[in-house]
Amino acid sequence: MTQWIRRRQGWLIPIVVAVLALTVGMASGGAIASTQAAPADYCADLYPAASTEYERCRFWDDPSLEGITSIDGQAPASNAAYVTPQPVTFCAAETPPVKKTSGKTMISATSCSRPIACTWNTSTGKYHCKDASGTPVNPPGRICAENPNYACAATPQAPDNPAVALTPTRQPVPTVQAHPTQNAQALQQPAAPTANPALPGTGQQAPTPTASMSTSPAPVSPPSTGTAADPNDPAAQAIQQAQALGLHIWLETDLVAIWQAGADQLKAAAARLAQQANQPNVLGVKFATDLGLRGGFTDPAEVRRFVAETSAALRAVLPPGRRLAVDVVVSELGCGQNRQCVDAMHASFPLLKLAEVERYVLTGAVDAVNVTTPLFNPFLDIYKQAGLSADRVLQQQWMALRIRSWDSRVPGLYIGARELGLAHPDNKPALTGPAAETAVKARLDGPLRLGVQHVVLWTWRQNWSGTAWRLNDAGLRANDVWDALRSRKALRRTSIVFNPRETERSVAEDLREIANIASTVYITTQ
Repeated sequence: MTQWIRRRQGWLIPIVVAVLALTVGMASGGAIASTQAAPADYCADLYPAASTEYERCRFWDDPSLEGITSIDGQAPASNAAYVTPQPVTFCAAETPPVKKTSGKTMISATSCSRPIACTWNTSTGKYHCKDASGTPVNPPGRICAENPNYACAATPQAPDNPAVALTPTRQPVPTVQAHPTQNAQALQQPAAPTANPALPGTGQQAPTPTASMSTSPAPVSPPSTGTAADPNDPAAQAIQQAQALGLHIWLETDLVAIWQAGADQLKAAAARLAQQANQPNVLGVKFATDLGLRGGFTDPAEVRRFVAETSAALRAVLPPGRRLAVDVVVSELGCGQNRQCVDAMHASFPLLKLAEVERYVLTGAVDAVNVTTPLFNPFLDIYKQAGLSADRVLQQQWMALRIRSWDSRVPGLYIGARELGLAHPDNKPALTGPAAETAVKARLDGPLRLGVQHVVLWTWRQNWSGTAWRLNDAGLRANDVWDALRSRKALRRTSIVFNPRETERSVAEDLREIANIASTVYITTQ
């Protein structure tokens, strides 16, 4: 990944220098720059010659096609950041999946036999829905009873029947005023953190938490169903403070255990999240972390049902224009063409196969997908056994994701990266000097150059297995990683996960420091 990034520096240096000179009076573009040459054919090192993947890689390998947009870093309008409502289409009835052949790849496709399209009417201030023939209809399920933002006939056409499918097939398209970020940390506690292998050329280790699959859902307490947000709730305070700082906001949660607890708890959780989302600057709700890895799922169909039903429950009550996001791990993307690695990933994590993950997230049920960098156990051991370095895994994952072109298969889908590897535990120092800069290049600059629209960094501060993990140092003290991130603030492509129940000093002070780095914050709500 380091070589890949270095090959992209020449054209970006003038842009970054100019931008930072205008905004902060200092040209720090050199922080991402290097003049070291790279191999003549990068793609031949990743894919077999003449393969489809190779041809696509060569297309994207043209530096003139790279499109990181650097802007002047001005804060968004904190009092007028509601997202413009975009069309929403629900699938009131699905036809069974069919197998289609595309080249050598088998793609599972699901079609909808009864689509319902809803468009926003500025005169009435509501969504108005029609079926495929253009006849006005009500949205499906309980939406008429629960969401006043939809115009409905006096007698709802869709009964309150759990058998009615509520899978949205095309959701609101992100607007230019919104910069959603994707991803955040797991809310369930893993077994223990473990160190990442040495980053290329640094000689230092970048520690990352170890992820472990949950064998059963955690006990769930019914969420509050009050009609007004509690001003003493830390999440409500954090939303208010983030608004004042001009930060975009995603509500960070994981609803797997709540969904498993039953429809009543899911409905209550959706109502609570709708209250919190009805605020300026709130982009939407991220409702799953590392989808399919945690929560005790045993079958891909169960994961798809969770996504469809949770999406429908949230769509039924969220304010117009708010979006839905999930985090996913697609560990086989990091394998590239290494068959040993791919086969081991498939055998160990069948729910995380690329084909299955695409069936989870390319249905339109979500508007944003954060892809987690898989350099943590249990995946790390498989990469090591296959002889793949961390640098190689990063190269292969982000290039493979770009080649898949998810955003062209679901127009408007926002794709981000979720990065765990820049945080450090209290019992180990953060990376320093050139090692810190190299790590940020590999884990933030690299994904952005390969088409990811935003990078979500875990974490501001979180206690994990008895140890506090953070990006900066205790007591709001900056370190070299933090300084490297600060030099990239003008790109406005960074988000940070923030749990308002785990602060360094206070919600207000912590968020002020986060605003020095990030344009968006993921606020943990439970």
